Amino acid sequence: MNQFGLNLILILLLINQSIFVHSNDTIVLNGKVVEKRIPFPKANIKLKGTEIETKTDFDGNFTLKIPPNIKLEEIIIIASYVGMIPKEVKIRNVKRRIKIRLKPEMVIIE
Repeated sequence: MNQFGLNLILILLLINQSIFVHSNDTIVLNGKVVEKRIPFPKANIKLKGTEIETKTDFDGNFTLKIPPNIKLEEIIIIASYVGMIPKEVKIRNVKRRIKIRLKPEMVIIE
């Protein structure tokens, strides 16, 4: 193989590695939604100000992937469910598992 071929392979490897590094900048948030220690399935989890969202599984667990263009200090997630008070959570540490407690809305019937 000539020098041009070796240089081309090296360049392609570097490009491929830089693409891989950028994809690793995605922040992955893991957490659980509960009500009085009971797992809360099918709760909505949304990144505030975006269309990025997911739902909790049967055990109340969720995973939310945040794109690399969003800074850590901008991450606020909103947990919600019909009949429950929505809760906003400011994320300060992406390495810790998030635990969100939802509370029922108080409805006054007159």
